[in-house]
Amino acid sequence: MLIPEALIAEAAVCIQRLQRQSLKVSFAESCTGGLLAFVFSCVPGVSSVLFSSVVTYATRSKHFLLGVPQQEIDKYGVVSEEIAGMMAENVLKTLEDVDIAVSITGIAGATDHFTNQAHAATGPETGVVHMGLAKRGSKVQTFRYDWNHLSRFEVQKAVVQKAIGLLTLAASS
Repeated sequence: MLIPEALIAEAAVCIQRLQRQSLKVSFAESCTGGLLAFVFSCVPGVSSVLFSSVVTYATRSKHFLLGVPQQEIDKYGVVSEEIAGMMAENVLKTLEDVDIAVSITGIAGATDHFTNQAHAATGPETGVVHMGLAKRGSKVQTFRYDWNHLSRFEVQKAVVQKAIGLLTLAASS
């Protein structure tokens, strides 16, 4: 699995915009497993903008690490716009040095990138991803994407690309 150079180049542009605005970001990732933070970390100078990243892969970790109320998880389901919004919002509440938080929750898919074989976790939510974007002084935004036609790794790359695009826009406004 190779990370496309174009994706790293997009991250570099985003990082430059964040640097120009003196903005710090943090990520709360689930189905991407830290890929967004990894792509950012490939860019020299990222330490001036990347404050932290946490992988909250298990449902319970969203409650224990990010403070998402369990009753909200039970009500909306972990793969939902509501939970994505709460994840991002709670990162900002917890980390006063952070200006923008991005959260990702979803089901990346069950197709193995290497063998192209489907595994047990296929279903209607496969490929569905929700993102949250929280910026200090602004209302939390949430986004829903459906990439059920892509393999697991392709979904993860698509999510990271979307997140970089959203961050770039947020840094420009």
